[in-house]
Formats: sequence, C-alpha cells, structure tokens
Amino acid sequence: MKFQWQKWTFIAGCLFPFTAVAGPVGSAVIAVEGNILPSSCTIATGKDTLDVNLGPYANNTLTTVGKVLRPGKSFDVSLTGCNAGIIGTVMTFSGAPDSDEPTLLALSNPDAEDSAKGLAIRLSDSADNLIEINKKMAMQPLVPGDNTITFNLAYKITKVPVTAGNANAVLYLDLAYQ
Repeated sequence: MKFQWQKWTFIAGCLFPFTAVAGPVGSAVIAVEGNILPSSCTIATGKDTLDVNLGPYANNTLTTVGKVLRPGKSFDVSLTGCNAGIIGTVMTFSGAPDSDEPTLLALSNPDAEDSAKGLAIRLSDSADNLIEINKKMAMQPLVPGDNTITFNLAYKITKVPVTAGNANAVLYLDLAYQ
C-alpha cells in the first residue's frame, strides 16, 4: 500500500510539475563582527629606501674578532601622524643573518668574489643595546603625533683575516602597532 501511494505521488508530480510542496521555511541568524582600529603612523623618510653609509676601513687594521668598528652610523626612524589610539609599536629588523654570528646582519652576496669577508653589521638602539636580526623588539612606546626612534649600525669583525671588498647589506623594517 505504501508503494502505491508513492507511485501516485510520483505520477501526480509529473502531471502537475508546478505543484508546490509546502514545508517549513528556515531562517538563519548572521552575526557580523568587526573592529575599527586607530590609523597607524606614517614612516617619514621621504623615500622607500634609507641609505646609511658606514664608510671605508682599511682591512689591515681589522685584526680583532669581536671588535665593533666605532662610532658606526646612527639613523632615525621618524613616525608622523600617530593616532592617539596607538600606544606603541613592535619593530622587527630582518635580513640575512651572518653565518658566524646569526644575531648580526650578513653582508650581501657573501660568497661573491668582490665581497668583503670576516665582517657583519651590528644593529643597536640609542643606548647601544644589541638588536638581534629577525627577532621582534620590545614594544616602543609612541605618543600621539610625531615620534623619532634612533638606531645605530656598525661593522663587527666576525673572523680574521678580514678581506677587502664590498661590505653592503640590506635591512628590512616591519612595524606592528599596538
């Protein structure tokens, strides 16, 4: 009997294809969430690349492993237009780590014939505390408006003999605002 009922329902459905089958109408709740964050600061260098020239050194005077060639060169990261809702930034300086001292920045093209050997670049804050490459720094507090954070770069002897050649490197800066 049950089979007969299903058969007639099928036939009726074929004969009357526009017959609507009534059923419960479903509903759903869609929760929309989001945050409006304070705008970040603007890095005020005037260009995308900041050049820091560490100057020339005679390789025959670079004979002590671990020696940092002072005074090095300081550079500023100027942040302008910081919103009052931003309390600080966590900075990460990244680049290729030196094979002898991974906390330091390696020179570009270290295996190239015209590259200097035995040196790396040391990055420090304004108090000369080492900033490790590829590690997040502690949060730097920011005030609304303009902020300047000073850093220092210097060559450090990682092995002797230091050979003459290009002693260039590329360093990247990422900022995460809090």
